[in-house]
Amino acid sequence: MPEPKRAKSLSSLRWIWGYLMKEKAVFIPSLCALFFTAVLSLAFPWFLKELVGNPADALRSKVDPAIVLAKSNRVLIELLCVLALQAVVAFFRVQGFIRSGESALNHLRRDLFGHLLHLPMSYFQEQRTGAVSNGISADLNLVRETVLTTIPQLVRHTVILIGGVIAVFIVSWKLSLIMLASVPVVVLAIAFFGRKVRKYSRDAQNSLEEAGTVIEESVQGIADVKSYTNEHFEASRYDRSLASFLNVTIRGAKTRAAFLAFIIFALFGTISFVAWCGARMYAQGEINWENFAAFILFSIFVGASLGTFPEIISALQQTAGATDRLREIIDH
Repeated sequence: MPEPKRAKSLSSLRWIWGYLMKEKAVFIPSLCALFFTAVLSLAFPWFLKELVGNPADALRSKVDPAIVLAKSNRVLIELLCVLALQAVVAFFRVQGFIRSGESALNHLRRDLFGHLLHLPMSYFQEQRTGAVSNGISADLNLVRETVLTTIPQLVRHTVILIGGVIAVFIVSWKLSLIMLASVPVVVLAIAFFGRKVRKYSRDAQNSLEEAGTVIEESVQGIADVKSYTNEHFEASRYDRSLASFLNVTIRGAKTRAAFLAFIIFALFGTISFVAWCGARMYAQGEINWENFAAFILFSIFVGASLGTFPEIISALQQTAGATDRLREIIDH
C-alpha cells in the first residue's frame, strides 16, 4: 500500500532531520540561539510603541518636555542594547547553522556515494548514468538550500508568529479574534497549492535531469555523434528537453504566483480591516492608544511572518520531492 503524500513529505523531512542530529553538538545550540533571537525580535514593536507614546499627551500643557525626552532616551538605549545582543547572538548562530548544515550534508553525500558503489550492475544497466548523477546533484542542491536557509526561516518565523499572536491577544482579544479568522483560509490555501507545487517541482527536476543527460551522453559519445553527423539530432533532443523543463517551470510559476498573490491580498486585507475595527474601538473608548498602537505593530510582525510561510512551504514541498528521489536510491 503506497504511503500517503502528506506522510511521505513528513517522513522525508524527518530523514533530513536525522542527518542534522549527527551534528547536534553544534546544531542544537544554534537552534536555541535562533529561538532566542526570534524572541528578541518581538521586543522591537514593544519598544517602538513605548517610544511613540500617546500623541494626545503632547496636546496637554501639563506634560513636561524633559520627562518625555528622558523617557525616549531611556527607551532608545534599551532598544539599542537589545538589538546589539541580538546581533551578537545572530553572528554565532549563523556560523553554527552553516557548520552543522554543511557537515550534515557531507554525511548524506558520503552515504549516497557509498551506496551507489555497492549497487549491483543491473541497476546501472537499467538507469542512464547521466540521469543518476545529474539527479543526485540537483536534489542535493535543493536539500542544501533547505538545510541552510529554509529551516532557519521556518523556525524564526514560527517563533515570531506564535509570540506575536500571544502579544496581540494580551493587548486586545477582540481584535485578535478578528485577525485570526483569516488563518483557516490561509491554511487551506497552503494545503491546496502546496500539493500542486510539489508535483511541478518533481516534474521540473525530471525534465532538467533529462537535459543534463543529453549533454553528458553527447559529450561522452562525441566521436559517434560526429561520425554519423548527428549534431542536429542531438541539438534537437536538447531543445526538446529544455522546452519540457521550461513548460513545467512556467506552469509551476503560475501556481506559486497565484498562491502568493492570494496570500498578500488575504493578509494585508485582514490587517487593514483589523486596523479599521481598532480605530472604531479607540474612538468609542474600548481600547486606549498605547494598546491600539501595540496591536498594530505586533499585527504587522504577525502578518509579515505569516506572509513568508507560502515560500517556506513551497520550498519544503520541493525538498520533499528531492528527498523522495534520494531515498529511492538509498532504499534500492
